[in-house]
Amino acid sequence: MKVQELGHIVLYVKDLERSRRSYGEMLGWTEITPEEGVGFPAAAFSSGRTHHELLWKDDPAAMFRAGNRPLRL
Repeated sequence: MKVQELGHIVLYVKDLERSRRSYGEMLGWTEITPEEGVGFPAAAFSSGRTHHELLWKDDPAAMFRAGNRPLRL
């Protein structure tokens, strides 16, 4: 089976700010992270047809503590 397109992907990253700059400056994607944040270290980007979420790698389980849910856009 050949992959035609990825519609959504989550990447765990070691350096959230560096990854955020890479998506915005190098790839030219638009950041769509809500202004109020999501309650855990994360960023979301859209290319127009797809979106990717970047989650801070050191504590991926943190997003599920204290009632947090995965980022929904």
